[in-house]
Parts: sequence; structure tokens; C-alpha cells
Amino acid sequence: MKFSINRKTLIYISIAAAILIVGGPWLYTTLLREEALNPFSETSISNDGVTATTGEIEISGDWKLVSESQVGYRIKERIALKTFETVGRSSEVAGSLKILDSQIMQTTFEVDMKTFQSDSGGRDAQFNGRIMDTERYPTANFVLTEPITLVEKPINGSTINTTATGNLTIRGTTKEVTLSLSSTLENSVITVIGQIQIQFDEWKIPNPSVPLVFIYTEPNCILEFSLKFEKQKD
Repeated sequence: MKFSINRKTLIYISIAAAILIVGGPWLYTTLLREEALNPFSETSISNDGVTATTGEIEISGDWKLVSESQVGYRIKERIALKTFETVGRSSEVAGSLKILDSQIMQTTFEVDMKTFQSDSGGRDAQFNGRIMDTERYPTANFVLTEPITLVEKPINGSTINTTATGNLTIRGTTKEVTLSLSSTLENSVITVIGQIQIQFDEWKIPNPSVPLVFIYTEPNCILEFSLKFEKQKD
């Protein structure tokens, strides 16, 4: 049995397809899209439950990354002629640092790449699949390679702006980078906030753009993090 579509029906189908392709992204950006999360700041992490401390604090020793730490990405995205900022984050972060006198001698942190979430399940599927290939590259990490000098006797509530040089590994590619950091010591908790721009082609990361549905991104994103360390008892 032959099945044929007349010219009029074909026109209707073409119009419906065009409305779906153009109207779908418009509907998402206009009615369904959530506002992007704000960048991390010194107030991003609460230290509730930590005993208040005053005056000078002894910082030499081992510190461990604890809950409420986050790593995220921030990227500009154009959908249906509108430009937005998209954010994805993960709280599955592990790490530590070692301080000797007034220097951070060792620090590492690692994030589970499969746990990043944005405001879109479809975007997260793309992230885990062709973009970051989290089955093959399940983690990303940073390892400090040069000591970071701190003040000798830090005061509770003080903030230090500095940089950290080390090896960053993302999607199987390792590069030496320098991170911009803001570190705050409050109630025996060190909160470290930082970021770095990631150029996709330099890290062998496929561009996230999806031209078929009119989604285009910039060729880079911001890797940002907010890490909370607590001192380990001797």
C-alpha cells in the first residue's frame, strides 16, 4: 500500500516544525528558565555550628575540606536571540591543605564531574555526555605546586587576596594554571573562593553549542569554586 502526502499537508507539517524549533526555545527562555545563581562571595558559605573564636588563630597543621563546599561553571549562552548566563554546580568535592608556619605547603581538591547540576536536565545530559564525557573522565582536580605565603599571625575575620599555582586536570588534560583566590579565616574555618577562565579548545572540551535548536555559547567558561576547610585535631 502506498502512502503519500499532498502538498498542502506537507506545508502544514513544515510550518508546525518551524514553530516547534523556533517557539520551543522562546518558550523556554521566556517562561521556564530560572535566574542564574550569583557568583560565590565571602558570604556564600555559612559557618553555623562552628565555635566562635576571637584574636589570633594558630593555623599550622592539617585542614580538611568539609561539607558546603562547591565547584561550578558559569557560561554565557545565546538562545533564540537572547543572551543568558548559565550556571552548573556540584557539592561533591573532596580535598585538604597543609599549613606550615605561615605557608600553605600542600593543597588538593577534586570534584565528581557526574554530579554537576544546572537548571536544565537536557543541559546536564549534554554536559555528562559529549561535552565532559564523565564516564571516561569522572573527576577533575587541582594540585598545588608552589607554596602560598600567608600572614604570620592571622586575625579572626581577616581576608587575604592571593594566587595559587598548580596543576589543574579537566577532561583528561592537565595544565599548570594560576588561580585568583580570596581566603577568609573565621572561627577556625578557612573559606577559599576563586575562579579561572577555561578556554574550551585549549582543554580539548567540545563547544557546548547546539545549533540545531539555536543554542550557542561562548568559546570559554568560568570555573569557580567556594571551598571550606576545617582544621583537623592533633
